Amino acid sequence: MEYFSKYLTEIASSDFRQEVIGILTMGVGLGVSNLQIKPSEREEGNVITAYCFRNTILEDIHANAPETTLDNKVMKELMIESSSKVTAWLKMRDLLMENAESIYFIIVNSYQVMYTQHWNKD
Repeated sequence: MEYFSKYLTEIASSDFRQEVIGILTMGVGLGVSNLQIKPSEREEGNVITAYCFRNTILEDIHANAPETTLDNKVMKELMIESSSKVTAWLKMRDLLMENAESIYFIIVNSYQVMYTQHWNKD
């Protein structure tokens, strides 16, 4: 846990830190019973996809501005945001899998309950 706290306070951006704390808080608040069970690779993939791609500027366009076209400017913004989120996620994943994998499982399982539990798992 010490490593994760250090990561969140010294390495991760404040936005990422707030998002991870929010995920943990919501998962616990939802009373997810399988928080510490290792997710399947597909479940983890779904969560990473939702966090790093779906729940980005792409969701804003989908929900609020369906007439917006994915022109070069929008695509550039999407790729910059997504790449940044993938990088932060992978750094967090590597750190937690080495030092506190149950915390990583809690994060993935919480996000899954909130966003991807009904996604295809095949």
